[in-house]
Amino acid sequence: MPTFDVVILGATGFTGQWVVKYFNTVAGNEYSWAIAGRNMSKLEEIAAGTTAKCVQVDISSVDTIERAVRDAKLVLNCTGPYRLLGEPVVKACVENGVDYLDISGEPEFIEAMELRYNEAASHSGSIVISACGFDSIPSEIGLNFLRDNFRGELHRAEAFLSINAAIGYCGHATTWDCAVMGFGSQDALKALRSLRKSPRIEYKGKRNSTRSFALHGNRTIPFPGSDASIVRRSQQGFALRDKTPVRFSIYAVVGSVASLMGISFTGLCLSLFSRFSSGRSLLMKFAEFFTFGAFSRKGPPNESIAGTSFDITFLGKGFDEEGNPLTKRATVSGPEPGYDATSKILVSCALTLLEERGKVFDNLGEQGGVSTSALAFDGTHIVYNLESAGLEFKIKVV
Repeated sequence: MPTFDVVILGATGFTGQWVVKYFNTVAGNEYSWAIAGRNMSKLEEIAAGTTAKCVQVDISSVDTIERAVRDAKLVLNCTGPYRLLGEPVVKACVENGVDYLDISGEPEFIEAMELRYNEAASHSGSIVISACGFDSIPSEIGLNFLRDNFRGELHRAEAFLSINAAIGYCGHATTWDCAVMGFGSQDALKALRSLRKSPRIEYKGKRNSTRSFALHGNRTIPFPGSDASIVRRSQQGFALRDKTPVRFSIYAVVGSVASLMGISFTGLCLSLFSRFSSGRSLLMKFAEFFTFGAFSRKGPPNESIAGTSFDITFLGKGFDEEGNPLTKRATVSGPEPGYDATSKILVSCALTLLEERGKVFDNLGEQGGVSTSALAFDGTHIVYNLESAGLEFKIKVV
């Protein structure tokens, strides 16, 4: 029998500490849990004042990963970059029938894990869900929320992401590192997708008109995150369940010409330098320079996290129950996305899986598997858990 309901791996990292703090606040007395990492003294320092036990794990040692995983019902993996460090943890969970959640926003890793481990997970009973943080729960569950409250048939949706950043706010450079490596492996991702041979999605209605929805006159650019690709995989799954797939696109709202120029410069540097090993090293070494301070090795100061928030506006179009054209607008909003919201989102997903595992298991065809969050958590109380954590979901007719 597992010793712990939950093991949080990577608990000494920047994001991991946020996850530990929030899990202890909302669930520390309800579940047996442990925090895991390489530095035992730092683990004990973080665990002080919580109900967590400490487990020493070296992410480069398969043996220590195996021992930690066998002691858990559910592993929350906060150790990235996942393309470098994630697979041994997924493999150990699948082989031991242990459930797994992470906060990866790396499409190559996420899709590779599905290709390599979905069949084995279906036999072992392990449930594996990546991207259970800001990447990409607001998009995934937000679109489910829009569909479930559309009162008709939703055909297409555009999403618009706004980050309301406080002065001094930045992301941790590990996120930038993942982006650099992702840009540098586009050919590998294309090759991987050719192996997956995903079924073609038969959408209803017209294609999304590019950035048709202006937000107070702000400029928008295609959002370069993993959301669109993950939502697309979910819609493939819904189509196989005889649900109408939703054509989805997502954009980032850019408030000024200066911001747009800075983003363009960063994108150009990514596309040029990420093709070469030396270029990727340069991009990662000078993250602050190439991103104009948007990412830092120190991470954001706490006061800037407290003053930052996000909102995503969805514009959904389809037909009502009488066949008349219908447009609805949904919003998902919450606290600072990278650490505050991500930690609360991950814990909300964990609580949903712990509380409603039978429903999630049914959603996967009464077996384990490697799934997206929208497919796995469909019909659960995930929205309620996210709202309890401080996110907000709204919808109205336009």
